[in-house]
Amino acid sequence: MSDRNRHGAAGEPTDQELMLRFSRGGDIESFDMLSRRRCGDVCAFFRRVLRGPDREKRAEALARETFSRMIRNRNDYRKEEKFLTWMYSKAYGVLRDEYLRKGGSISVGGEAEGEGGEDGGGLAGRLRRAFESLPFEMRALVVLKHFHGLSGAETGRIAGLGEETVWLRLSTALHELRRRFERRER
Repeated sequence: MSDRNRHGAAGEPTDQELMLRFSRGGDIESFDMLSRRRCGDVCAFFRRVLRGPDREKRAEALARETFSRMIRNRNDYRKEEKFLTWMYSKAYGVLRDEYLRKGGSISVGGEAEGEGGEDGGGLAGRLRRAFESLPFEMRALVVLKHFHGLSGAETGRIAGLGEETVWLRLSTALHELRRRFERRER
């Protein structure tokens, strides 16, 4: 993710300004600009949390659902709320619903042990497989905090958790990741 305000060229409106134009005034062009700006970030969130051979296709489908929810819930957006926190809360909700819809498993194809790829047997591949073997909530919290640069408080608002709970779960997730990675090293 790049700049938190996400300005384009000089004088372009911020994400928050675009969302306010859409939510308050129904300005479809503002939402279109916003969705083009942030689609890559939402897809990246899903690609990092999902696992399985069809992760890219599923990430795109879940990103579309996220933007649909943002449209349906546009009147819920508050001026004092950071846009990224609101956007990722919608994405997290889509992910959680997908998890529940699939009976508690967001993995299609298991732990991705058999997945090929350039990093399949190397250090990066082992780390990726260890990360993918974590439960979905752990992966989601790590991705929001460490890949998308959100604060503990923002991550908590997105996941519906208190900030202290987020820090505890992140610590547990990183400990578990290390344990799983070291087990794969042997």
